[in-house]
Amino acid sequence: MLRFALFATVLAFPCAAQANPGASAGMRISLNIPEICQLEASIASVDPESGVTTGDVFEMCNASHGFRVIASHRTLAAGETARIVYAGQASPLAPTGLTEISVRQSPVAKKVPFVVQARGLREELAISLGITAL
Repeated sequence: MLRFALFATVLAFPCAAQANPGASAGMRISLNIPEICQLEASIASVDPESGVTTGDVFEMCNASHGFRVIASHRTLAAGETARIVYAGQASPLAPTGLTEISVRQSPVAKKVPFVVQARGLREELAISLGITAL
């Protein structure tokens, strides 16, 4: 799980303490909101006979510029195939071990379903989901 954040700062600039009798007083405040993104996955079931795994991922990111969801895994050998259906979008897993599976264009906080289907695996396949900024 990849997490990143920018820390918030609040700056206040008070006006002069001795203003003219007709002048208005005030202050200017600037606020930077921290950018926080995270994924939390929960696996509901694994069927060893069919090679199907199902579960949910909670996506939370307040970045206004959006983000990509990336699946990383071991390299796939010849004859091994796997695909992930993430939030209704199917993506075959790349043999290289890094696959973009979703793009979000705006802030989000929601739970999305996933299904992983694998065939011909010679050894276990662990998939790690992460976020990269757009």
